[in-house]
Amino acid sequence: MKPIIDTLIDCGLSLFSGQRLEDIRAGLGYTAVKLDTQKAGVACMLRHRLGKSTCSLLPNAGSLSGMTADRALPL
Repeated sequence: MKPIIDTLIDCGLSLFSGQRLEDIRAGLGYTAVKLDTQKAGVACMLRHRLGKSTCSLLPNAGSLSGMTADRALPL
């Protein structure tokens, strides 16, 4: 059985392929993304389920805007 995260990524790839990230806000609790098509979404970061008590840095911080959605989704 395919993990649900892989199914969600596949679904997102089919819906948003070729669209670019216009704006992204990643915080400790939520992440919001606005696409160049003016579509937007927000997601809760369930950090308490990760078993980590510290913050982590995004290796792509500062370079996500302008990235295509199909490249960003697997991140």
